[in-house]
Amino acid sequence: MFFAVSFMILAGIQIMMSGLIDSRKTCVIGISLILGLSVDMLPEAYRGAYPALQPFFSSSLSLATVSVILLTFCCASRIGKRAELELQPGVDSSEQIFNFMEAMGQRGEHRVR
Repeated sequence: MFFAVSFMILAGIQIMMSGLIDSRKTCVIGISLILGLSVDMLPEAYRGAYPALQPFFSSSLSLATVSVILLTFCCASRIGKRAELELQPGVDSSEQIFNFMEAMGQRGEHRVR
């Protein structure tokens, strides 16, 4: 269990540091950390949870993981928008492609067509 938790924490930190962190990602990470820590700090807050949901509230890792997934889906306001880049055949467009990808990464665009 110690290895698995350590691996997940390190993987999460690497993912956070590999990309640009915008306000949406900061909010998702912060709320999930607070919810995860609240399981250990305020265990009585989750004792009255619906029995079917009790396994999610029994572990700080499970609550933080579920909250990251749900908040990511709820806060994904930019997903689904499209951006297009027109390239000319036979012309070296590597700089144009690089600038386009950099700009889309800063805006949070994930789908490139």
